[in-house]
Amino acid sequence: MSEEDPDYEKGKSRLAEAINLYRDSIVAEADKLSSQSDYIGAIKVVKDALGVISDDVTLKEKITLLESQFLNSVIAKSDEYIKADDYVRASAVINEALETLPQNETLLKKIDSIKGQEADFEKSKIISTARTYADKKDYLNAMKEIKSYYDKNTDDSEMKALYENYCDKYVQSVISSADGLVAEKKYTEAIKALEAAIQVLPENTSLTDKLAYVNDKKPLSIAELTPINEGNWQM
Repeated sequence: MSEEDPDYEKGKSRLAEAINLYRDSIVAEADKLSSQSDYIGAIKVVKDALGVISDDVTLKEKITLLESQFLNSVIAKSDEYIKADDYVRASAVINEALETLPQNETLLKKIDSIKGQEADFEKSKIISTARTYADKKDYLNAMKEIKSYYDKNTDDSEMKALYENYCDKYVQSVISSADGLVAEKKYTEAIKALEAAIQVLPENTSLTDKLAYVNDKKPLSIAELTPINEGNWQM
């Protein structure tokens, strides 16, 4: 059959008409779905149609528009969760979108941004909690709070400085308490307090030196003396 054959031309015309009808029905269905904010469904419909007429310009333009609308809606929804400090849901929205638009640069950058914001949020909560403890002179728990973060992020200079600051204040408070107990001749209590602190900071020389000092200062009890002849005692 030649291209000049009337039947060929009629067939060609009917094929073009069928393609136009098919395309129009796909566009109409995609528009209906997108109007209901079902961008994933709309994108799927157009993608499937492109599997049939892959070179259709109208459908290519349609899917580009749908993907852009979908992307904007996803980013907006994620931002709403971020404003509420709900980073888990914000990430979930982006990860779900990546199933439809895998390797999308905007989505990949957004998920990285959310991770960074979540880390900053968690860090700020830890710092706030630590400061609340410190305001109550509870430097031990303030120190522990910062340590829980710093142990996993040892390159964080801000948290390192805070940790060292609370360590110093904790040591100072323990030593001050021990000095008060020694002044009241409560040596056993002072020793126990220092030993407990050394369990927390075993390499702190201020604590170990103070413990040695208190042990030297503490008077010997009768039980610690050894009797010798004639009722005399020796250490």
